[in-house]
Amino acid sequence: MTPQAAFPLRLTGELDPDVSRWRWLFKWLLAIPHFLVLVVLWIGFALSTVVAGFAILFTGRYPRRIFDYNVGVLRWSWRVGFYTYSALGTDKYPPFSLADDPAYPARLEVEYPERLSRGLVLVKWWLLAIPHYLIVAIFTGGAWSAWSGDGDGVLYATAGGLIGILVLFAGLSLLFRNRYPGSLYDFVLGLNRWVFRVIAYAGLMTDTYPPFRLDPGSSEPPAQPGTNSARSTEPVPIA
Repeated sequence: MTPQAAFPLRLTGELDPDVSRWRWLFKWLLAIPHFLVLVVLWIGFALSTVVAGFAILFTGRYPRRIFDYNVGVLRWSWRVGFYTYSALGTDKYPPFSLADDPAYPARLEVEYPERLSRGLVLVKWWLLAIPHYLIVAIFTGGAWSAWSGDGDGVLYATAGGLIGILVLFAGLSLLFRNRYPGSLYDFVLGLNRWVFRVIAYAGLMTDTYPPFRLDPGSSEPPAQPGTNSARSTEPVPIA
């Protein structure tokens, strides 16, 4: 992979080579406890982001405890999405936790910003992010509107859109061929990575504008030399 400018959010997902060919048909049922918890967590995310916005406006800093909570909500959402219909990447049940779990195949981290622009907080979440919202709407379908209007972002991958269609194809491939196409998996991970970068930017967690770039693969692309990004790993081959 060609080195790219690093983005503060890092999303990874290790494809389980032994994903069940039929269990994905029932994961919506198995994940109901997570969906119920995430509805509450996303309401908290929306409220805490408003509080963080005022804090940034007056101090230029994102309160660390709020930041850690919001990262945890994104992390929990990604694990559930990876298990269910954002990727179907594993049959390992997601933990009920906001904390990072190195043993789980899906992980998400956001680099904490020491300082943030006071002026950008007023415009980046709506005006500057509009081009990305239009693209993300194609990726996720109608559920992105549900997230932005009702605060229920966890359902973004269940209402259609490009991600939902591709994951359906992956599920059918598992069902009839017992195989998850590697190129399709890489593409799905890239789409999810784009979505979560936009959510982090709209959630005021970074001033770094999300790139108009699809970074496919299970791991983040290697950073350009000299950037202050966290560690990047080489992409994991997928059969």
